[in-house]
Amino acid sequence: MQNQYEIKSKLSEGYAKANTISNQTEFMGYVNIKFVNTDNMTISIPLNGEVYDFHWAK
Repeated sequence: MQNQYEIKSKLSEGYAKANTISNQTEFMGYVNIKFVNTDNMTISIPLNGEVYDFHWAK
């Protein structure tokens, strides 16, 4: 059984950070957001003066 430190360390490796994405690369990871009970969600990510919207619906 993994201890709490190992689990926390493994999870934190997958979270995006402000300086994570290098130029000309793809990125996949977790985003930590506050829980809200909903059927729809939009995340807006500002990047170099452009805003990219990602929509999810049930």
